Amino acid sequence: MNFNWLTNKFNDIKNELRYLSLKNWRLEEVGRHWDQTTHYDDINAKAYSYFRRFTDGYKLFGPFLKIDQPARVLDICSRTGNGSKYFFEQVKNTDWHFVCADVSARMLKIADQILTASDISHSLVKFESLDLPLADNQFDYILFYETLEHVAAPEKLIGELGRVLKPGGYMLLTTPNVFWSLPHTLAPILNLHHSEGPHHMVSQKRIRQALQKNHLTVVATDCNVIMPFGPKSLTALIGRLEEKSLKFLKPYIGLRRMFVVKK
Repeated sequence: MNFNWLTNKFNDIKNELRYLSLKNWRLEEVGRHWDQTTHYDDINAKAYSYFRRFTDGYKLFGPFLKIDQPARVLDICSRTGNGSKYFFEQVKNTDWHFVCADVSARMLKIADQILTASDISHSLVKFESLDLPLADNQFDYILFYETLEHVAAPEKLIGELGRVLKPGGYMLLTTPNVFWSLPHTLAPILNLHHSEGPHHMVSQKRIRQALQKNHLTVVATDCNVIMPFGPKSLTALIGRLEEKSLKFLKPYIGLRRMFVVKK
């Protein structure tokens, strides 16, 4: 019997149960988790659902973008910068400047390398509290990918993003559907995916209430990824059917909720 394997698996279970029971946590702990998550991009490259936050998010967000005009874009909790890179590749406007903000120094370093290699105008911001070190009304657009669930006070973060978004500006918010809370906990235990670290899924009702409180109007919404894992041929087929015969299921069991909001 491999006792090292058993010890590691026991620790995985213990950590995930602790994350599941957390009611409050510090951003420092979130940053430490992502600093220690090695091979982040390699792991996500194998996950069918990962890149759809960018591709499907852009489809939803695209009609609200003025891609022929200069823009400042905040990529909040940008991790390795893949969201900024994908958006730049779609708009192809060198007058777009991306500000990658994150709690993980390691992730910011990787994002810097990726965006520099692609010759994308960008800057980096390390933040350690939900009082973001950013001026009011400075961003035309905000990319808010799978981050809300990683803060203990999601309403506070939504308020801060509303503060830094320009009047008339738009934000793309994506976050997991609470329906998938248990699979997210089990995935690292079963070696299906990396751990999400400290997190708590946020209900659609709570998100909408926070947006309304901060005078942010939902102008478009969707859900995606009914089948996040499985044989490639099957996930691809289900993905195509999401917009056809299975469309009615998306609001209930879609992995990811997506909102476009306007200030």
